[in-house]
Amino acid sequence: MLYVGAGSGEDVVAAAERGFEVAALDRSPRMLARLRKRLAKRDLEVELIEADLLEHEARLPHDVVVANFFLNVFDRETVDAMLRRCREATTENGLLLIGDFRPPGRRLVRRLLYNTYYAPLNLVAWALGLCVLHPIYDYEEALERAGYRLVARHPQALSDRSPAFYETLVARAR
Repeated sequence: MLYVGAGSGEDVVAAAERGFEVAALDRSPRMLARLRKRLAKRDLEVELIEADLLEHEARLPHDVVVANFFLNVFDRETVDAMLRRCREATTENGLLLIGDFRPPGRRLVRRLLYNTYYAPLNLVAWALGLCVLHPIYDYEEALERAGYRLVARHPQALSDRSPAFYETLVARAR
């Protein structure tokens, strides 16, 4: 598995604890240092790669590439470039997993609720220089352009009573 934009790596640690062979890529040495400490506490081995995904050349393709809450900080053009790089790092018929905000759909009430939740988060992150301002992305067309086929969408809610503000997308490399 290759985690792109691994950050402090909670998901990376969980995968390594379950016995997966994992590589974690992030361009931030500070985030990788945090991840290295997490791994050391649990005596786990993971290949840590300090690099920008757009500049990194994977030595071997991976069966699974994971991008959790990573793509949503970029503009659409950069997202397309990132997805192409993910595809280059994925084996034929391999999987790409994306965890991100779930598009609100067409219902007015749902769109208003989503925008009430998402817009302030996006605005604060933008003000801190962490992302660009943009609507919630629907990655389906971008996945197709990059050489993937969307095979599943799994809505994720914060609780049994809240709307599913998040989703996990599963795409297969073509």
